[in-house]
Amino acid sequence: MSLILTNTVNIVKYRSKLNFYYGVKKMKSEITYSILLFLIYRIVFYMTGISPNTAMYGLFVILLLFYYLTGNLNFNKKRRYNSLYVNALIFLIFMFFYKRIYVFVAFLMFSILQILLQRFFRKINIDEEERYNPTVINLRNGVKLLLDSGSVCAAILISFAVRYSVQWSVYLKKEYLIIYLSIFLLGYVYKKMSEKSWIYTNILDVLDLLCLNISTSIIFTIFMYKNNKQRNYLGMIE
Repeated sequence: MSLILTNTVNIVKYRSKLNFYYGVKKMKSEITYSILLFLIYRIVFYMTGISPNTAMYGLFVILLLFYYLTGNLNFNKKRRYNSLYVNALIFLIFMFFYKRIYVFVAFLMFSILQILLQRFFRKINIDEEERYNPTVINLRNGVKLLLDSGSVCAAILISFAVRYSVQWSVYLKKEYLIIYLSIFLLGYVYKKMSEKSWIYTNILDVLDLLCLNISTSIIFTIFMYKNNKQRNYLGMIE
């Protein structure tokens, strides 16, 4: 009887230590992820020329709160809602108050980096024996991502060269490449297209890629129209 009691106590102690270890590991991952996310958030706004303010930091706190409520800070369990929807809500609030079209660019860049960072943390928080499973991490996916990104940039350069001949560099602005590529990569990363199309290609993969390119072109055209309209409006005021 005493032996059974001793074994039971030892099991309880072991489970308590194990739960404490995983709890500390989970907390460290969440804190590290939040800090890196804040750095990305701050850098993205800096790159788009939006100056920092109290409202921006307040929205980031709300963003983290929504991540917690929707399970996006727990890397071992299934999320209730995709983090992309949370990002869209926060940046829509920001755009509602600031009325600046480049908030959309900040949303694109932040969401791409956030999704990649989240997948990385999910990967390092799974069991060690599954960590290097090809379905979890595959360097070829990164290569495929770079190749497709390069193809998009090359297509833009060629289209400007065909349209404007030797003067293509005068008309092509760096921001065009960044915005178009950001729109494309957000859909590309969200749909995990690099993981699907490397192994095999069927008609659905080709259709998905075609729809993504068409959607990217439409969104980019709408963005440029809105941006030019906003610039003309500000020019009239000045």
